[in-house]
Amino acid sequence: MAHSDSLIILIAGTLTAQSEKSDHLYSLRQRQDFSLAPDPVTVITATNEPCVIVAAANGGGIQAGAWAAQVLAGLCEDCGPRFVRALRMISSVSGGSVGTACFLHALANPDDARPPAEAAAESSLDEVGWGLAWPDLLRALFPWIFGGLIGRGRAGKSLAHERRPQRGRDWRS
Repeated sequence: MAHSDSLIILIAGTLTAQSEKSDHLYSLRQRQDFSLAPDPVTVITATNEPCVIVAAANGGGIQAGAWAAQVLAGLCEDCGPRFVRALRMISSVSGGSVGTACFLHALANPDDARPPAEAAAESSLDEVGWGLAWPDLLRALFPWIFGGLIGRGRAGKSLAHERRPQRGRDWRS
């Protein structure tokens, strides 16, 4: 009996793993127009600033994200608009990318963005855990039934949208 149970589990696992609905699939396309991205000289000389600032933000989870956002926002606050004009490129990975995104969002949306370091330091592990424990697990085990469920990626995106302050509303309220 034990051998037949193992065989059933092996067959079921193989079938569900081979289903198109058990995982996220992204179709890649060949880029048609490369003229959209500016060349490096255009990027560096765009503001006619006498200096160019290139920043790098390392990975390391929430701490790296909060640190990157805090440093970039602090430099922006201390140096004023000249820092923003001289900042031409930011290279970042992992948590540092989250902090960089929060900083750039605050630059682009000064009226309705939360302080970058606060936004980057907020955990989204609850949503990721929920996504792993429920829809991702159900989709992996029963892809034909639960293939269309919301996953942890959509849960995180939904959370980010919910936490974004509405225009005209103070982020602290």
